[in-house]
Parts: sequence; structure tokens; C-alpha cells
Amino acid sequence: MRSERIDIAAGEPDFRAADHVVLPVATELRAVYPHAHYLCTHMVAWATPPEGERLILFEIDRWDFDWQDDYHFRTPVRLAAGTRVDFEYAYDNSAANPNNPSSPPRRVTYGLESTDEMATLSLTLVADRTEERPMLAWAMAMRDVERSPADAGAWVNLAVAVRATSPPPGADLQGLPHQAAAEHARRALELSPGRPDALRELGISLVELGHADRAEALRRPSPASLIACSSHRPENAAATVTVPAARIARGACAPPTAPKPLTAPTVPNATPLGGVAPATWGS
Repeated sequence: MRSERIDIAAGEPDFRAADHVVLPVATELRAVYPHAHYLCTHMVAWATPPEGERLILFEIDRWDFDWQDDYHFRTPVRLAAGTRVDFEYAYDNSAANPNNPSSPPRRVTYGLESTDEMATLSLTLVADRTEERPMLAWAMAMRDVERSPADAGAWVNLAVAVRATSPPPGADLQGLPHQAAAEHARRALELSPGRPDALRELGISLVELGHADRAEALRRPSPASLIACSSHRPENAAATVTVPAARIARGACAPPTAPKPLTAPTVPNATPLGGVAPATWGS
């Protein structure tokens, strides 16, 4: 879980970052790993089952940068299928925060440097049924797509997660995960033409669906797919190069095509996660 929507104005004493995920299967929560930097002052995470009261998982009143670590529960926490897990972190970017690394305070945004800020929460979850573990990966990947629909990497991860799931017992839809995975890989390629891991996932799904010839075409573009474009050398001297259209990297030659409106990924009976609601098998 994470939030990258972090943009804290200088002097802001109470900025909040939050995220959530819905667990599609019953699990045990064994440990948590919260992470933030120097401006964070307070952390809280809670679980809300489909029918029941909110359960506080942990709360840290005076967060310290040196406290980032795994925190294991003495007794694992039971979480029913459909439970929503939330976190919310508070940040103080004022001069009153003794941990503020900037004096005077400056604007702080999301980033990997210690003087930037982050908001993540890792969960150590164990599914009640081993065969349902892929659904946890699917839920996290689905949330990533919901959070960042223009992120090609998120769509690739969703393709990988969907391909690892299985239809419910008795369903005669064995090819459906690969169909959905292929669509997610195509979405990634719309956002980032030529992205290697998206091409890989699309190729794997096409082979599984019985279209090995189409998969082979991904790695052997036809002469007609070769296009000329302009590039620039380090010394800013223009040059013309020829590259396979199927292998144009992000930002090379021509901009990516505009993404299509989000469609519902096809996944097995799982709780919808906000605006990117999954379809059910056979729908």
C-alpha cells in the first residue's frame, strides 16, 4: 500500500496521506512495515470487515524516522474476505517540527531521498487457503491500476497477477485469465509502446490462448513496421534512425497513443475496488 500524492507546502502543519486495499480472500495478518521520512508525525492503520467494527491495527503518535521496521503481532490478526485495510499518515512541515530537516521549511513532495517524503505500508498476509494466494497479488495490482491508471508498469503487474489466478471450481472458462492478461498488456503498450515486459506478457498470453503466430510476430516485426524518426546526439546534432514500431521505447520518436477509457479487468469473484470494478467470471 502507498500514496504518492504528497505535496506539502512550506509551513503546512497537518498534511495527510492515505491509501486502502480490499482483501478478496480470508487471511491472517502477521506483520506490518510502515514507512515515512522526517516530516511524518503520526501513523494509524485499521481494518474494517464487511460486517463488523473498525479494528485499529497499529497507531504511532510520534513517528521517528529510525522506527521504520517490521512490527510483528504477538497473535496474528484474522481478516475476513472483503475486509478493507486503510492507513493514514500525518505530516508537519512547519518550523515547529523538531525533525524537519529544512530550516526554513521548504516545499516537500513524494520522492526517494530522505529529505523528500513517502507513505507506504507493507502487509505480511497469509491466505487461509494456499490456492487463493494469487488473489492477494491480484488485489494489490488492481489497487495500483486504480491509483495510477496511466502507469504502464501497473498494467503489466496486473497482467502478471491475473494470469496467475484461476477460475472457480466447475467453471469451464480456463482461457479467461489469459484473455484478461492480454488486454492488460495491450493497455500497457498503449501507454508505453514497445515496453519489453508488456510485450513479454502479451506474448505469453497469446501463446496460452493458442495464437503462437501472433506472439512470434511481436518479436519479428514486418518490414512495413519499420519507421524513420529523428533523434538527437549528446551534442544536439540531429540524426535519422530506423526502428521497429513494435519496439519504440517510451518517449522515442512519437508520443504514446492516448489511452482508452478504463475497462473492467476480468478476474475471479472478487470485491470491487472503487472505480475499476472487476467483472465476474462468465459476465
